[in-house]
Amino acid sequence: MNVRFLLPCFVICLALPRLCSAARNVAVIQQPSLLMFGDVKQAVGVTYVANERVTDTTKTSGQSLSERYSLGTSLAIFDPNLMLFDISVGGSYQNELGGRGASALDAQYNIVGTGLADSRTPFGVTASRTTTFIANGYTPSHTVTSTNTSVYGRLMHDIMPLQISYGHGTTSSSGLDVDYNSTSDSMALSGKYDVDWSSTTFGLGFTSDHSGNRDSRAYRFTLNNSSSLDPKKTYLLNSLLTINDTRPVDIPNRTINWSESLSAHLGKALTASLALELSDSSTADFEGNRQSQTTRSIAGTLSHQLFQSLSTIVSGDVSDSSAYGGETFSYGGGISLAYNKVLPANSKLGLTFGYNTRITDQKILLSEVAVPDEPHTVAQLGEHIPLSTIGTISRVVSVRSLNPDTTYIENVDYRVNLAERSIEILNIAPLTNILVSYAVAVNPDINYQSTGYTNGFIISLLGNLYTISGNMSVHRETQLDGAVTVPLSKSTNYNLRGDANFGKLKCGAEYSYSDNVSHSYSKVRTYANYNTYLTTTDSFGVSMSDDYFMYPTGGISGGGYDENTIAATATYTGLLLQSVNTTASVAGTDSRNPYGSTNTFLTRLGVGTTFRKLSCSLDFTNIFRFTDKTSTRDTTVIARVVRSF
Repeated sequence: MNVRFLLPCFVICLALPRLCSAARNVAVIQQPSLLMFGDVKQAVGVTYVANERVTDTTKTSGQSLSERYSLGTSLAIFDPNLMLFDISVGGSYQNELGGRGASALDAQYNIVGTGLADSRTPFGVTASRTTTFIANGYTPSHTVTSTNTSVYGRLMHDIMPLQISYGHGTTSSSGLDVDYNSTSDSMALSGKYDVDWSSTTFGLGFTSDHSGNRDSRAYRFTLNNSSSLDPKKTYLLNSLLTINDTRPVDIPNRTINWSESLSAHLGKALTASLALELSDSSTADFEGNRQSQTTRSIAGTLSHQLFQSLSTIVSGDVSDSSAYGGETFSYGGGISLAYNKVLPANSKLGLTFGYNTRITDQKILLSEVAVPDEPHTVAQLGEHIPLSTIGTISRVVSVRSLNPDTTYIENVDYRVNLAERSIEILNIAPLTNILVSYAVAVNPDINYQSTGYTNGFIISLLGNLYTISGNMSVHRETQLDGAVTVPLSKSTNYNLRGDANFGKLKCGAEYSYSDNVSHSYSKVRTYANYNTYLTTTDSFGVSMSDDYFMYPTGGISGGGYDENTIAATATYTGLLLQSVNTTASVAGTDSRNPYGSTNTFLTRLGVGTTFRKLSCSLDFTNIFRFTDKTSTRDTTVIARVVRSF
C-alpha cells in the first residue's frame, strides 16, 4: 500500500475524535434569549369542611366545599442577574352547601421582579391584584378588588449607599348599597454615610391615605450619628433627631425629639454616660383646642464592674416640662447591684437589687388630657386591646375606622373596661385598622414622691438540674403637697419559683402575689411535662398544670373568693405504616369558683400522607364545653386533597 495514502488517513483518524468532541460542545452552548422561562409548578386542591354545634336546645350544622388552582413560574430576560420575575397566579371558589348557599370566587396574581442583582444599582418591583366575588346571603352580591404596586432601587456606594422606594395600593367594592374605596401611597428614602470615626444614617418617609371623604397623611424624618471623639474610641457621642408629623383624620399630631448622649470608658472597669434630650409634641383636644408639651431632661449614669462578679450602676436625672398651660418639674436617682458567682458542682448564684426615688412637682390647668386617634389593629373577636398611654383612663370618646369609613357604637361593636385600661372587641371585623380616642385623668396641682425597689435571686444547682428563683418589686407614690383627685399608684409584686429538669420530665411550682390600685390576688401554680421519643419518628407528650387564685375581700373583685383551674394535655405525633403523618391529642380543663364551674374537653385527630405529587389530609376535632347551666359540642371535619404537577 502506498505510504503517501496511509499517512493522511492516519492523521485524519487521530483528528476525528477531537472534531466530533468540539462539535458536541458547540451543540450544547445556548445563546441568551430574550425570554427564558423556568419550571412551571401547578397545584389543584379541594377542601371540604363540615361544622356542627349542639347545645341543650339547638343543633346547627354547616358544610362548605372549596376548590383552588395555583400556577407559578419564573421568567428571566436575557440573564437572571439582569432581570428575574417570580410569577404566581391563582383562583379559588368556595361554596356553602345548604343553608343560605353563600359563595365566594377569588382570583389573584402576584409578580415579584428583581433587576441588576449583581450590579451596584439593583432594583425591584412588585405588583399584585386580588378580586373576590362574595355572595353570602347577608349583603348584596358584590365584588372587592385590591391592588398593590411597589418599586425600590438601591445605590451600593462604598461611602454612602442609598435606597428609595414607592408603594401604591387601592381597595374598592362594587355592588353594595354603599360602596367604599380607599387609596394609599408611600415613599421612603434612606441612606448611610460612614467614615473612619463617624457613622451617619438618615431616613425620610411619607404616607397618605384617602378613604371616602377622609384623608390622612404622615411625614417622618430620622437622622442618627455616632462618632468617636478619639482614636482609641474611649469617648463616643451619639446624636439622634426624629420628626413625626401625622394627621390621622382631622386632628394633627406633631412630635420632635432631639437627644445627645456621651459615653466614656474611664478604665477597664468604669464607664460613664451623660444624655441630654429635648422633645416637643403638639396635638388638639376633642374640642379642637391646641395641646402642646415641651420637655427638657438631662441624665447621667456611672457603671462599675468588679472582677466580673459585681456590677454597680448609679444614675440620676432632672427634667422640666411645659404642658397644658402649666409646668412639671422632677428629679430623681437610683442604684442597682448585680452579683453573679460560680459555685461548686456546676452550680451558679445570681443576686440583684435596685432602688430609685423621684420628686415630681406638677402644676397644670387641665384635669383631663385628650389622647386622640390612637391606632390599633383588630386581631379577632373578643380581643381585649390595651390602650397605650400611662395613667388613669377616665373615658373612651370614640372608636372609628377609615376603611370602611365607620364610627362604632359602644356596647354593640365594642365594650370599654376602664379598670383594665382596654376595649373589648364585640362586632368589629378582624384586620380592621381602628382609631381610639380617649381621655386620661391627671392631678392638676400636686407634689408627690415616687419610690421603688426591686430585688431578686436565682440559684442553679447541678448544671440546671434544679433551679430556684425569686423576685420582689414595690412601687409607691406619696403625696407631699397639693390635692389628689386621681388615686396615686402603688403596687407590690413578688414571686417564688422552683423548677426541676430531669430531661424528659420537667416539673415545678410557683407562688406569686400582686397588689395594685386595680386588683389584688395571690396565685399558686404547679406543673409537670413529660416528652419522649417512642421511635425515631414517633413522639409522645403529657402536660399537667394547676392554677389556684385567691382574691381577697374588697377591691375591684368585691367579695373575696378562690378560683382553681386544672388542665391536662396528651399528644402523639408519628408515622403510621411508614407513610401516614398522624397527630392525636386530648386536652381538658376544669375551672371552678363560687360563681360556677366550666369544663372543656378537646379531642383532635389529624392524618396526612403524600404519594408522589398527591397530598391528602383529614382533620377531625371535637370540643365539649360544660357549665352549670349549659353544655355545647362543636365538631369540625376538614378534608383536603392537593395535586401538584
